[in-house]
Amino acid sequence: MNKLILYGNAISQPSRAIQWFLLIHNIPFDFKIIRVEKGDQFTTPFQKINPFKKIPVLQDGENYYFESQAILIYLFHKYILQNNKQNKIIIGIQIHIFIANQKKDSDNDRFIANQKKPTIADLLCYSELMQLLILTPKHVKHIWESDLFKNYLNICSWMKRMSTLEKHDEVFRLLYVFKEKSSELIEKKQKEEGFKMSHL
Repeated sequence: MNKLILYGNAISQPSRAIQWFLLIHNIPFDFKIIRVEKGDQFTTPFQKINPFKKIPVLQDGENYYFESQAILIYLFHKYILQNNKQNKIIIGIQIHIFIANQKKDSDNDRFIANQKKPTIADLLCYSELMQLLILTPKHVKHIWESDLFKNYLNICSWMKRMSTLEKHDEVFRLLYVFKEKSSELIEKKQKEEGFKMSHL
């Protein structure tokens, strides 16, 4: 069987979700970095892989799959259902219903779609929300500690649960590096602006 190839980037939310699914289920794959900041997705070789010029892309043999939800559903059916493996992630994808219902004080230990196990939607949604970590102040270590979610107690509890899933730190390691560098740049910019204002 050919090893899967995932074309993506650590800064890409859906790339992280797919990488997380593969790692959790011990599915062998190669991760080929597409440097979106340098425009790799617009090169002729990549356009032959994905004419839409977007990441992530999953290659399975001679076949290429686009769109993160479609890729995750494909992986679930091929590697979990067909092989009768114990599924650690299930297939529910009711993301927007979940978010709309989370501004309340009660809490539970469930995942999206009221499931006892994390779903594909949990991986996708958490990866999206974690992108906001880059915008948080330097002293904020975890996304759920920021003011962004202070009125969404259920979401904070859910994010804490998601952060305990296996392979979490491996998948999001670079995002924390980006956050640190971003915080330093913001802090430097604020100091420079303050210096300019004091000399007006």
